[in-house]
Amino acid sequence: MKINEIAISIRNKPMDFVLPTNIFNEQERISAGYTSLNVYLARTMQKVKTNDKDSLLENYCRTLTFFIEIADQMKWTYLLLLDDEKINNFKSKWKAKSFNIVYLITQQQLNKAYFQRDSNAFVHAWHLFIKFGLLELNLSEKEIENYFLFEE
Repeated sequence: MKINEIAISIRNKPMDFVLPTNIFNEQERISAGYTSLNVYLARTMQKVKTNDKDSLLENYCRTLTFFIEIADQMKWTYLLLLDDEKINNFKSKWKAKSFNIVYLITQQQLNKAYFQRDSNAFVHAWHLFIKFGLLELNLSEKEIENYFLFEE
């Protein structure tokens, strides 16, 4: 996955946070990013039970956008880099038996990352989400890349 190219394209766009921000400082931007990430993660999980792959892909990629936005703000972007070996490793893992547990563990790791400023928890959530998209949702790397390349 060309995370560097995606991160650059995201940096050059204003973020459309879910909730309004009344305070304009770095901490509020990070808080707004985590809130938006949580909302889009939930929306992605809701789309799993539909047959609307376009909507699922859109919500998945919007979630990725907020992962990258937060990583950029926290100076953790380099921690999100994935090589082909890591991606293939995700694809060779077993499928999750419970999407509920995937969601709850991802939420737990994101909350730990936010409240404790724990980059390891953030990366763990990132890996869970990437694996979830590639394996459980059967989204291809190309579909994800194309979403960002052709997004208007």
